[in-house]
Amino acid sequence: GLVGFHPLDGMRCPWNPGRVVQSASGTDALVWARALTLCIPVLSTYATRCGLPSGGYGLVGVCTDSVALVQHAITGATDEYPCVGRAEHRRVMRRLFCSAADGLRPREAPGLTSLLRKSDRSVLLSLARSLTRLPCDLGGTPANLLDCCRRIRASVPYPPGKEPFQSTVEALAIVAEVEAQEQGPSPFPSD
Repeated sequence: GLVGFHPLDGMRCPWNPGRVVQSASGTDALVWARALTLCIPVLSTYATRCGLPSGGYGLVGVCTDSVALVQHAITGATDEYPCVGRAEHRRVMRRLFCSAADGLRPREAPGLTSLLRKSDRSVLLSLARSLTRLPCDLGGTPANLLDCCRRIRASVPYPPGKEPFQSTVEALAIVAEVEAQEQGPSPFPSD
């Protein structure tokens, strides 16, 4: 999966009317940038080693997956939707992050040694842990349904009533219905 980020400072993006969900500046921005920088060689090594088409995009995850990974590693949660990285890929990538943190066994992750500093160990381990904790939205479960709804809402860049697409309005209505059903009384009789 492609890992990347770009500052929207001074740019107008047609899909985002300017809503900022989270921002960082100063040394906090450096923490985010370093975590993203550490993701690139690990995910690229994995996709290359496995011969995944398009750098693993869609199999390892999509653009929101790399942001979700870094956000979770830094904050302990994510607001990104959808997260589509598959468990079998995440398990191996987790081992690569751990390998990098443990001093890079060359047979596991060649080419990464020139990028690492001692202070990166905790970041790499946090990224490894987060890979096992990220949601996967390919098949929702009742346990993560409300969190999925929360992340869908967080991913819509328009204020309520200002959505430019009818499909967005309809999708948010479905989310509201699901939330109401999940938060309402149980349809099952209590014992």
